[in-house]
Formats: sequence, C-alpha cells, structure tokens
Amino acid sequence: MRVAVRVTDDGTPSVELSDPSGTPRARLSLASNDGPRLALTSAGGSPVAVFAVQADDTAKLTLDDAQGTTRLALRTHSDGAPSIVLDDASGKERLVMTRAPPGRRGCRSTTKKDVRARC
Repeated sequence: MRVAVRVTDDGTPSVELSDPSGTPRARLSLASNDGPRLALTSAGGSPVAVFAVQADDTAKLTLDDAQGTTRLALRTHSDGAPSIVLDDASGKERLVMTRAPPGRRGCRSTTKKDVRARC
C-alpha cells in the first residue's frame, strides 16, 4: 500500500505515503498538542526533516543527519522572533542565532575560542 490513512487508539489521525518498497517516506499527522506535523524520512525510514506547529502556535523545522541527530532547527517564538540553531554530530548546540533586543547580541557560539564564530 502506498497511501495509508490511520487513526491511532487515542484518536490521532495521520496520512502516510510510502515508497514502492513499502518504506514510509512522509507522514502528516497531529502531534500530542493537536498541532499539525509533517515528517519526511530517508529510504531507511529515519526522520530527516520535521515541520510542526508547537503547543504555543509557533512553527519549528528540524533537519537531521543520516544518523538521526538534529543538526539544524529553525523556529519562530511566541513574540515572533526567529531563531536558527546549528548542532554538531553529537546533537550539542554549536551556534544559536536569534533576534535580540537592541544592544544585545543575537548570536552565540559554543565552539572553541580559536574557531569562535563572529556574532
């Protein structure tokens, strides 16, 4: 089956698209907060991109590497401010950029001083 429409035992609906081998590649569902969630997966079935509306009605997009570790997160916050978070292969935040109030830095780097990003 290439398209499946499901409702879980708790009543959560989803639509799933599978490739010719039957591996799910895209799923549109409602998250536990009843917000929409679109997940795209690799040929191996691992999530590689997830776009969701959070409980506070803000948007978040995450991109994962082949090992399933989130490497990039883009989101809006409840005040409308955007942010970008770059993670290393272990999932540790390495660079965070966001809109900051006047006079404050909107970027911070957690890399070693000799390769510190100029924010």
